[in-house]
Amino acid sequence: MPTNTDLVTDLPADFEVFGQAVDTTLADLKGGTTGQILSKATNTDMDFVWIANDQGDITAVNAGTGISGGGTSGAVTITNSMATAIDAKGDLIVGTGADTFDRLASGTTGQILAVDTTTATGLKWITNDIGDITAVTATSPLTGGGTSGDVTIGIQASSTTQSGAVQLTDSTSSTSTTTAATPNAVKSSYDLANAAIPKSTVTAKGSIVTATAASTPANLSVGSDYGFLQALASASTGLQWNSSAWTTYTPTVGVASGSLTSATIIGRYIRIGRLCIVQNRLSITTNGTAGTGTYWSIPFTSQNSATTMNMGVGRENSVTGSAATLRIPNGDTNAYMCKYDGTYLGGNGYTIDTTICYEVA
Repeated sequence: MPTNTDLVTDLPADFEVFGQAVDTTLADLKGGTTGQILSKATNTDMDFVWIANDQGDITAVNAGTGISGGGTSGAVTITNSMATAIDAKGDLIVGTGADTFDRLASGTTGQILAVDTTTATGLKWITNDIGDITAVTATSPLTGGGTSGDVTIGIQASSTTQSGAVQLTDSTSSTSTTTAATPNAVKSSYDLANAAIPKSTVTAKGSIVTATAASTPANLSVGSDYGFLQALASASTGLQWNSSAWTTYTPTVGVASGSLTSATIIGRYIRIGRLCIVQNRLSITTNGTAGTGTYWSIPFTSQNSATTMNMGVGRENSVTGSAATLRIPNGDTNAYMCKYDGTYLGGNGYTIDTTICYEVA
């Protein structure tokens, strides 16, 4: 294309070149369809494109209750949220609060819609219990019935041969066979019976009628042969048969210094009231480093009294034949043993049998 300083030598040719350059430069302005508008395609000079006239003056589309979507530019889509919440035939859209809703699925055939404030929607499908009774048939002791209209039901009078309505009475001495006792009559009879001790309280030979509380009789079964009855506050009846039989127990043995390498102890006791007699056998296989103060546990804590004297005796029966002495301090749970002269009684192969009596706390 000639410049503004070029010499024009061939005007027609120069105009053709000029026209071609203009056509190339303004090519983006060509074309378009009815209603389209011209828009810049890029920031480059003379770079345009024809577009549909959809610019309008709406700056934003906001979705309200029941609608979703919207936007502030371009082509905006909005959707009916209530419609999309429906998943199946029979679904209902129900409010769950201010400006909120949810889907209530369809019930089953024959159900009806009912209010239920405990559900999210406040509604629920329930079984239609309107009823379809077509007849009422009365059987004894009832009378009446019917198949239509207002149906009347009655009750026949009672007797010893048929059930039915009965006359009440407060009498506790009546011999009538057509009346029935009132709760008042039953209570009067109950009070009379309750005041007596039933013979069923005594369950076997030797049983004793005693009590667990005021106006509360109870049975105390007979004890074993040669047993004796003693008072015992912790027993439900306040009494207990003492069987006079020995009871075995497993004491725990220890020493004041050193330790027994291998030793076993057995025990038994008999309790008569607060007097307890205890017998023990201590068998020492290997004495180890034990050197003083052999002791073992007793069945019950001893009485803590300045006048209580709990002493016992024993003997080593396998090696030396030495005598042993025992004592149980006041308020203690152990018996303490030593040789008759106060020294340690123990050694490999020793077997020591002891007996002690003490007062139980």
